[in-house]
This record gives sequence, structure tokens and C-alpha cells, in this order.
Amino acid sequence: MIPHINDRLNDWASWVASGRKVVGLGYPSQCAFQRLTPSGSNLRAPIENEYAWEIERAVHDLDANLRDVVEQFYLHAGTVDSHAKALRICRDTLYVRLHMAHTKIMDWLQCADDDRGRLTASDRFATNRLC
Repeated sequence: MIPHINDRLNDWASWVASGRKVVGLGYPSQCAFQRLTPSGSNLRAPIENEYAWEIERAVHDLDANLRDVVEQFYLHAGTVDSHAKALRICRDTLYVRLHMAHTKIMDWLQCADDDRGRLTASDRFATNRLC
């Protein structure tokens, strides 16, 4: 396991559990007036949502086997043995796939950082026209 990726995935799991992920019929998880009242657990900085969305995209881009392992391990309560049983794999395979998923997510995040700093030809053209 890669500790900082594990931390990011745990934050992502709490973001999903808090209702930030769109699921169900589209009804809000709380009334409009309750959103205005301060509550320690519901107030999240916008940057946390951005980081969680980044992890959401990285998890979505994983292969199906790895995505299933990540979703089972982080979004469902239980022991490692119960997760392995739910996925119909052995415990060692679960840990191997989890490490592979961590590695691929870390690579995805690094590539996403590299892509942000890179300008395309049309971006450079538009920037030059503004200056």
C-alpha cells in the first residue's frame, strides 16, 4: 500500500459517503435550509471536493478488476477476508490488486499534473493573441 494514496482514497470514500457523489433518483440528501446551518462534518472546503473528484476520475479509469477492489475495500465496511470473499478472490490477490490500483492511481495523478502545465498549439495561439 502507498500511504499517501491510501489517505487520498480514504478521503474519497468519506466524500462519497457524505453524499457528494450523485446517486439514486437525484433528490438532495438534505433540505435546502439545513445546508445553511453550520455543521462540523458537512462543511468541506472546495479544494477537498476537487481532490475527491480527482480520485473519482482516477478510480473510474482503472481496469474493472482493480476498480472493483478499490470500491469494495474503501466503500464497504468489513475485514480483508470479507472483502476478498465478496470479490471471490484470495486475500493475497486482494492485496496485490490493491497495490496495483494504488500505483496506477499515483501514475494517473502524476500524469494529470503534467498535463495541466502543458499548453496545446491552440492554447499558445490564443495566449499570444491576448498579449
